[in-house]
Amino acid sequence: MSAQETPGTAGVSAEPIRQDGTGERTFGDYYTKWDAVAADAVQTVEEQEEREAAASTAALGLDSGAPQSEAEAKDRAKREALKECKKQWDGVEQKKAEQKMVISGETGQERALEFEGDLSGRRVLVLKECTDCVYELPPSLDVHGIIKLYIEGCERCTVNLHCKLVTSLVEVCHCDGCTIEVRHPTHTFQVDLCESTHLWFGQNVLAPGHKVYSAGNRGLRVTYDDRGEQARPGEPGEAKESVVDNFELSSLPAAQAAEQQFVTQLTNLSRHDTKMDLDLQTEMVARDAGQQPTTQREIQDRKDEIAASLKKRGIDDASIQRAQERLDAPSSQSVAEGHKDEGNKAFKERHYMQASVYYMQAIKALELEPKTGSAGNAVVALLCACHSNRAACQLKLGDHQAALADAKEVVALDPTHVKGLFRQGLALHALKRYREACPLLGKALSLQPKNQQIKDALMFAERNAAKG
Repeated sequence: MSAQETPGTAGVSAEPIRQDGTGERTFGDYYTKWDAVAADAVQTVEEQEEREAAASTAALGLDSGAPQSEAEAKDRAKREALKECKKQWDGVEQKKAEQKMVISGETGQERALEFEGDLSGRRVLVLKECTDCVYELPPSLDVHGIIKLYIEGCERCTVNLHCKLVTSLVEVCHCDGCTIEVRHPTHTFQVDLCESTHLWFGQNVLAPGHKVYSAGNRGLRVTYDDRGEQARPGEPGEAKESVVDNFELSSLPAAQAAEQQFVTQLTNLSRHDTKMDLDLQTEMVARDAGQQPTTQREIQDRKDEIAASLKKRGIDDASIQRAQERLDAPSSQSVAEGHKDEGNKAFKERHYMQASVYYMQAIKALELEPKTGSAGNAVVALLCACHSNRAACQLKLGDHQAALADAKEVVALDPTHVKGLFRQGLALHALKRYREACPLLGKALSLQPKNQQIKDALMFAERNAAKG
């Protein structure tokens, strides 16, 4: 069994199916045979048909009656447990939603926000699709423990942040021409898919270790202003500023550039421990061995510190190099393989939803990897395995549309992928699109003619298509 296959599935044979010993079966001939088989099937006795139908639907995971086996009973128990977990999760999500105050669609407003009035006693603030507004989050909100600030889809708005946020996090997305005046230390900003956003940090607000993450932005300005408490953005005077265009900085093709993440922060460029040496620097985000966001410069700094410390202790160069390499992040393929293996384990335990999440994480890890050339072949094979396995999960969970989407991804990447063809056929069968399922199952059978599962699925797809 291939390392990329889910358990219990036979390997792929390249042997073509023969119709009468004269050559490979074509899809023109396929429908002729399909009509004949379907006509014969309609004439079978009712008892035999019911037995076969029960066996087929049980094999395909499509039956809805009593469990046919102990394994199926376990599957159903898992589903019931999952439903209960979902109810609990929905309750948690409902509580989170109740904490959000959304101020939406306002135009030309200017005011300091009050906790009991504007926020209605809620602790997560969302400013959404507002235009030409000025909002202040005053210091008086500190005692109420505001958790987080979201700014979404706003145009030409100014937000003055004077209060503390419990998470010390602000997220800004899909905004145009907005300014955020930051007058209270806030550790993390995430700015995505914006135009001409200005983050202005007042005196003693931005510190080393505070980070502005950005992706898909044009004209993002990050200003570090140390002129005094009364200084305002745009006023003359000395201020350190970095203008970030994520598309110009990106090393990826234009269609993928918005997916690459950068970080802007105060960096001690000269490595002298004096405040005067600090300056703003924008770098591409990398991942360390623990998959935490960092930069290659910071990883190298840690490597240098390790090397210096070990050399003082008389450690040999080979050991120092091994210690340094342990800081490097694993490759995207290695990360994806790890997630896929976890997904396979969860699948064996019938934790289909959890397995689906692992496969999704594997797919996500590979999204920026090349899909062509010799290196791309391994990526494509791994993507096919993960999409195919996730399709199997969705079939087990009864989400046939999702299974169809994943199986289509497999066949788009590799038109001869047997499992992709088979699971696309199963999903179409479950959606009662029998005529569409037949050619796909027929192609899968031509690639793996000894696979009894595919034979059964094709037979019932043909039979149901004839009935319809």
